[in-house]
Amino acid sequence: MMATSQDFHVQMCHKEIVKYDLEIKALIQDIRECSGPLSVLTDLNAQVKEKFHLLRLRIQDLEQMAREQDKESDKQALLKEMECHKRQMLSNQTVWRKSNLSCKQTIDNSEKDELLEGGDPTRQRCRVFLIQCIGVQNIPLPAAIGFVVSNDSLLVHYYNILMYTE
Repeated sequence: MMATSQDFHVQMCHKEIVKYDLEIKALIQDIRECSGPLSVLTDLNAQVKEKFHLLRLRIQDLEQMAREQDKESDKQALLKEMECHKRQMLSNQTVWRKSNLSCKQTIDNSEKDELLEGGDPTRQRCRVFLIQCIGVQNIPLPAAIGFVVSNDSLLVHYYNILMYTE
């Protein structure tokens, strides 16, 4: 029995869905292993978004092909498969979000550690104070700077060095 053109299109759609799913999983793994900088994470996220977009389009194509089936059994089988792919995509999105949060936390911690490394005692004191105010105690940045200004102009100088040089 010869395969119809419609069968060929369904098979190609399945192959592309699997391909995009695997590419998304590989990118999520890259995100898990990413230790920075933030620009690398941003690039990885842009790639994941593009793959999700392509995957979503192919799942929609599969749904459309299912609705065009002549036999009700074929239609239901394809719709069931399409729902399975949608669930897998949603699962991948959840894993992606969790991996992204974990990576961002790793990058933030790395940047804090970098700020706390070395330097003279006054600069070290400024770093610790600002990190504590902004990160741990959730004091807004203007309030932290106001405290620094009122207590030590040298700390403000070091703060400006920290914030405006990279």
